Amino acid sequence: MSEMTSAVQNALVADEQLISVVENLQYYTGLFVPHVSPIENYGCGRQAAMALTNRRIIAILWDNNVWKWISISALNSLVERPLSRFKSGWPYQAILMIPGGICLVVQTQTNDAEHAKQLSSLLVQGFMRFSTRRDFDDGTLAAIIAHEEELERQRQAAADDDRKKKE
Repeated sequence: MSEMTSAVQNALVADEQLISVVENLQYYTGLFVPHVSPIENYGCGRQAAMALTNRRIIAILWDNNVWKWISISALNSLVERPLSRFKSGWPYQAILMIPGGICLVVQTQTNDAEHAKQLSSLLVQGFMRFSTRRDFDDGTLAAIIAHEEELERQRQAAADDDRKKKE
């Protein structure tokens, strides 16, 4: 058992069972409303691991100082970029849309087919267990509203600038 798997096993709560762990991953995080598009190809650089239990998905992320553990109990969507013969150098990549407007992009370090299969299996199982059943959660709606308010502030500021220049 690897050190990471052992650490996850030791951190489980009562009645929680470890299903799988995939290590040697890379990640990127951002806000998916409106900044992350599921059709983009993102560059990831920081170390990560993912674990699946019967109660949650655990994203274990290195921030260049410490490991941070994120417990994910729901997923809005999962977008996968499988390995492709057209882009043979690209690794497997997945985009997880987490309630609250957060996006987690996770990928294998290389285009290894077995590693890609392990990560895809973990994420698909997690999505089937923890996918949300409604279109938007409160955090996503708040992110959309905040973005629209910022766009309106920018439009208003531009209009004010134009008016001042004309005077």
